[in-house]
Amino acid sequence: MRRLCLPRVSSVLLGLLALPALACWPSGSGSTSATAGESSATATTGDETTGSTDATETGVGETEGLPPGFWPGVLCPEDDAERPRIYFDLDAGKDPQLDFFRLPFPNDARRVGGGLDLDGFPEPPADLDPSYGAVVDRWLKHLRFDAPGFAVNGAVLFRSSSGIAGLGGVHYIDITPGSPNYGESVKGLRFRAENGSISRNNYICPNWLAVELVDGVPLRPATTYAVLLSDALIPVGADAFIPDDDFAAMLADSAPADPTVFAAWERFAPLREFLVSPANTQGVGLSKGSLVGGTVFTTAPNHDPFVGAGAVVDDAPFYVEDLHLCAGGEDSPCSSAAGLSDDERAERRCGPASDAYHEIHGRMRIPIFQEGVAPYTSVGGAIAVKGGAPVIASTADVCFAMTVPKQVDVPEGGWPALIYADGTGGSFRGALRSSMAARVAPAGVATIGLEPVLHGERRGDDDSDGLVDGLDVYQLVFNVFNPDSARDTLVQGALDQLSVVRFADLFTDDGILPDGAIRFDGEALAFMGHSLGANSGALILPFAPSVRAAVLSGAGSNLPQALLAKEEPKVLNPVTMQWMTPRELLQAAFQERPDHPLTASHPMLVLLNTYVNRSDADNTSRHLRREPLAGSEAKHLLDYIGHVDSYAPLRSAGSLAVGAGVQVAPGTLFPGPCESYEDDAERTACGYSANGWLPTTGLPAQGNAGGVTAVARMLDQPPGEDGHFVVYEVAELERAASFVIDALTGEGAPTV
Repeated sequence: MRRLCLPRVSSVLLGLLALPALACWPSGSGSTSATAGESSATATTGDETTGSTDATETGVGETEGLPPGFWPGVLCPEDDAERPRIYFDLDAGKDPQLDFFRLPFPNDARRVGGGLDLDGFPEPPADLDPSYGAVVDRWLKHLRFDAPGFAVNGAVLFRSSSGIAGLGGVHYIDITPGSPNYGESVKGLRFRAENGSISRNNYICPNWLAVELVDGVPLRPATTYAVLLSDALIPVGADAFIPDDDFAAMLADSAPADPTVFAAWERFAPLREFLVSPANTQGVGLSKGSLVGGTVFTTAPNHDPFVGAGAVVDDAPFYVEDLHLCAGGEDSPCSSAAGLSDDERAERRCGPASDAYHEIHGRMRIPIFQEGVAPYTSVGGAIAVKGGAPVIASTADVCFAMTVPKQVDVPEGGWPALIYADGTGGSFRGALRSSMAARVAPAGVATIGLEPVLHGERRGDDDSDGLVDGLDVYQLVFNVFNPDSARDTLVQGALDQLSVVRFADLFTDDGILPDGAIRFDGEALAFMGHSLGANSGALILPFAPSVRAAVLSGAGSNLPQALLAKEEPKVLNPVTMQWMTPRELLQAAFQERPDHPLTASHPMLVLLNTYVNRSDADNTSRHLRREPLAGSEAKHLLDYIGHVDSYAPLRSAGSLAVGAGVQVAPGTLFPGPCESYEDDAERTACGYSANGWLPTTGLPAQGNAGGVTAVARMLDQPPGEDGHFVVYEVAELERAASFVIDALTGEGAPTV
């Protein structure tokens, strides 16, 4: 199938925040090796004993091998401690002799009001490289006032005065009072310890430990966790670590007199309560005396933009206008709108006449939750949340297309309908262009598609070059220069789908068709999304109970892994005139030295992920099938994972599949033994199935996951094609259409 891709563009930071949604659309380091479900660890040591470096001894940033004018990074003062300890200093970052990460991160002790205390966090000077330095500064400013909690899938960072020789004694526990999982340990961890002269980077000083979660097993939003280190953690050159004084104060029964310590002590109350609770004394079995370090942190309430959104959308005004019954190939009101490029106009014209369906264009009024004026090139785009629901900022009349079957009588309850959400660079006609409309119409299934967020006339453009302030649609949807838009444009795209659900429930018309009325069955809906559209579905479907089933293509979660492995789209660095991957560009934007490659535990990536985390489907994937929310049933799922997918990397796609609880059919591309794979992503993907996180099942599959049909098709990329588009092979389109038809018109669970 022919692929229509927008040309590469030369912005410095194109689409760096894209999850797998950033893609074209179809026509018609010493990293830890780990497998899902197993705790695994790697310790990398630079010096044999203390792990000290020349930079730490002189108290300056490391400059050896750097070009002139390059930011040397964080200052690392010398520590003359006689006994090795895990750092926990509440003055970290505030005293020039105490680097920021001498206090573990994330940490509720750093929460101030609605943001984070980032005093002392390393920051490259903007005047050293204005193109990049301003990016870091802007993100830090947003985190200081708008961070109600931490990420559900971020690394936890500790520093120590000595390197770590033996990894053990790491405990990751839910300590939320009243939680149904109180006292339970988080399953499956990845440890990464780096020691000595090779371990520092521009943001963190030597000798650090990162505790990471396995793919697809994130934390829960709005939940408090403790990550505790016991005396089973062994230092280099000594028998045991000792706790820092401030950490000992966090465990003390009596309140400290120092106001700074007292404020943190109050935040650690859930830990002290846990340590004396039966969940610990009769379960985990940790004693205060065995603990040498730890942190307590609370994840952000990332469900809040979605939980009450359905009621907000339902209460908004409902209005439809500009209906146009397509005759075949002509302009419609949506293709004639101002501000479209020639390619965009062509994509939005009516398609050829069909014997199977009527094609109808129009505009529906939908709530816009993003503040400000689209497309939010430099300011605006944030979504306010109040009382567990998003706040409507404005409304917009947005283009849509629907197809209505011709050769089938409308059922008494109305047409069952497939909601189709397109990828970045697509349009409201995705169901037609992909041929899904033609495939489901003979079975009596209609389709509805909405213009994607910030696409077409939603971009607010007034000329035909396809750019606003030099930014094209890819850069607008994932705008790294505007953190608010980078986070909440994805959320708006998810909330848009609730407006389509409402349209299916409320819309009727008896005048546009020559041979009958249009009405839909609002309780017989399915969803199909590709890339950006699939990620929108993964976020919102748990909160859309009337949607029975979903096909997800090129979808993923786990933003850090997506950013680290994405190969497309590449962007042009205007200084070097070199094409770069998002990972390479982030390395430059963070002004990180080239011999310190980025990992998921890099401090700046941890912070970036903290801010945008509510737009990551790791927050919602478990509610698609494993744990449906109250008032909703588990969704029937058909998920497509392509390999090699340059837009939705394997570990990002795998994270969503594991979280959603699908089963690979008829089998994984990565059978064991897992240690035979040199590539970390392939080795990890092998572990998904080897350790039971992503079981396999045969085909045909029906009700294979607790009575629900939940299947992942893991397919090699077709010759000459990117794996991002495996669903658009003819056989898979037929499979997806059959699944949708069965889900909407059949009895019981659909069959794949």
